[in-house]
Amino acid sequence: MTQRLRIATWNLEHPKPKSPKKTPAVLDQIQTINADVWILTETNNLAVDLSQKGYFKFSSIEYQDKRLEQNAYTTIWSRIQAPTEMLKTFDPILAVCIKVNLQGYNLLIYGTIITWHGDRGIDGKSKNWEEHYQSIEQHGNDWEHLAKTYPDCKVITAGDFNQARDGSRWYGTQKGIALLTHELKRNNLVCLTDEVKPKERHNIDHICVTYELQPYCQVGFWENISDSNVTMSDHNGVFVDVELQA
Repeated sequence: MTQRLRIATWNLEHPKPKSPKKTPAVLDQIQTINADVWILTETNNLAVDLSQKGYFKFSSIEYQDKRLEQNAYTTIWSRIQAPTEMLKTFDPILAVCIKVNLQGYNLLIYGTIITWHGDRGIDGKSKNWEEHYQSIEQHGNDWEHLAKTYPDCKVITAGDFNQARDGSRWYGTQKGIALLTHELKRNNLVCLTDEVKPKERHNIDHICVTYELQPYCQVGFWENISDSNVTMSDHNGVFVDVELQA
């Protein structure tokens, strides 16, 4: 007996609750993809509230921006009907991790943003990509810590990684790509979305899983422009179907 688990991630570019076109189009797309777990980045938990659709919310620290409440860099929405525990991460502003047991599998589902090239750091003096490289190492150390703390768990990590890994050099640096590849490898993780190539833009949102899960995964994506020609975000989205073997 197998059970399919669909996990999707999407950077929503800060949706607004009263947006007449963009936010309704986003919600329609979310319904179409019908994921069991959503990892949404640059989201707003008031505009995109999935609690009425049977999902439970696990959010990074919410903040106010431009008089808009309930912004969050990362929110996991899960409709898995199983005991779920929210775990501590290295950065509660960016990263969210939940632990669930499903079909006999203990899973750590980790959502995050690896910071962008122009992040100037706390002192405002960091050079382009410097904070990105540091963020990759911090994430690698966090994945390692969680895996050692919960050795019986398979890991799924996803979000906006701010690098195209398709060989195009569209966004990111060779150093950054190599650093992330190294951190994934040493944590027994493989990126499933390297070769996703939407028509409108290159993919920088990724889903990575423990190597043992890779043979049971199928990848899909959707464009950032809706069928009715509404630009929903400046990112496309990606999903992975995982067939959990009983």
